[in-house]
Amino acid sequence: SNAIFIGVDVHMSALQASNSESLRLIQYIYAALFTVELILRISASGREFVSSDDWAWNFLDVFIVLSSLWEVGVDITEA
Repeated sequence: SNAIFIGVDVHMSALQASNSESLRLIQYIYAALFTVELILRISASGREFVSSDDWAWNFLDVFIVLSSLWEVGVDITEA
């Protein structure tokens, strides 16, 4: 569903200069859900989160979540 939302968001951004409030709200909800999921995974995995065979994927997930939170922060400060 996130991929579909990204497609709709890009399409709507191309049609109008600013994002609508509903699209921004959906973006914030996705960021919150992915943040909660990452926190739960880190809590469940413990030290294995950074030392397992999938450590690179885990760090990619952390980077993506932090990028999403940064974007939300920038949106909020610019509003």
